[in-house]
Amino acid sequence: MRISDLQNEQKNVSIGGVVTYIGQSRDVSLKSGNVEKITTITIQDDSGSIPVNIWGSIIEKIKINSEIRVEKGHVNEFRNQLQFNLGYYGKLFILLDSENK
Repeated sequence: MRISDLQNEQKNVSIGGVVTYIGQSRDVSLKSGNVEKITTITIQDDSGSIPVNIWGSIIEKIKINSEIRVEKGHVNEFRNQLQFNLGYYGKLFILLDSENK
C-alpha cells in the first residue's frame, strides 16, 4: 500500500519505503510491569512519508537510507498526524541495507 493511501484506524496494513529518520530509543513501562524499548522512524515512498513506531531490539538493525517493508501494522492519528504502529504481530523486513546500495 502507498503511504498516501493510509487512513486512520486501518488495521493489518503493509507498507514499504526508505528510512529517512531514526529517533532516540526510549524505555516504556508496560501494563505487565515489563519495560520495552520503542523508537520512532520515518519511512518514505514516492507518495509521502509516515512515522513508524518500532518496538524492541530490531531497531538496531535499521540504518538511514535502508529500504524496508513493515507488515501487519495499524494506523492511528496522534497529535493530528497519522502514524504507523508495528504491533506485537507485526513484521519488519530489511529489503536493502543502506551499506549495500
